[in-house]
Amino acid sequence: SMVNKLERKKALLSIINEKKGATVSELVNLLNVSPFTIRRYLNELSQEGLLKKVYGGATLNLGTGLEYDFYEKEKRNEKSKILIAKKAFEFLKSGMVVLFDSSTTVLSLARLVKKSNLNIKIVTNSVPIIRELMNKENIELFSIGGRIRKQNLSFIGYLAVEGLKKINVDITFLGVTGINDKALTTVDMEEAETNNFMLKSGKKKIILADETKIGRVSFFKVTDISQVDVLITTKYANSGKLKDIMENGVEVITV
Repeated sequence: SMVNKLERKKALLSIINEKKGATVSELVNLLNVSPFTIRRYLNELSQEGLLKKVYGGATLNLGTGLEYDFYEKEKRNEKSKILIAKKAFEFLKSGMVVLFDSSTTVLSLARLVKKSNLNIKIVTNSVPIIRELMNKENIELFSIGGRIRKQNLSFIGYLAVEGLKKINVDITFLGVTGINDKALTTVDMEEAETNNFMLKSGKKKIILADETKIGRVSFFKVTDISQVDVLITTKYANSGKLKDIMENGVEVITV
């Protein structure tokens, strides 16, 4: 019946939500219906835009208010993130003071720094970046305090902002959830505010964003596009949307 079907589809969505994705066979076991029925539900839900079918299963389709957890984000578009990080690395020179945000793309950059002999000071609000670099001899590491945001293991909020108001860095490297010709956006209000002050601290402001972020709009605005100096993305990004971003005075580098 319709009611049963709706209940089952709701149950299916909440399982995928909880597990951040599920395979067809997992769903068959959990919902006790045939693979054929599961596939039909997945088709319907993906047509309704509620989830994204992937080979052998499904993940949630991210609306403006959802995000993957940190470790899952790290695995998404990994190749793109590494290419972007390599390009960003070229901006670094010994003697600089730089700010690294808590995005997974900037974490890829931190890993390149770890392999290098650069002598730089790094300020960050990212627990994973602190872990990566804390024993690295030629890096002087500064952490920003604040409330820990568990989704991406970052320090955010009032204490973070107060700390950021007191520093100036050569370059701020920032990842975003969305960037278009108007603004940078992210999913969390306090993170948006923290990121805004990170950009204000940087003499040069460099955004690292893989092709999935280009043209996307998330819930909270970080800052106007006019504040950005450089965007590093990949050649798979929508060229029309990149052109619109360039027309706002941003240097766009595609890798």
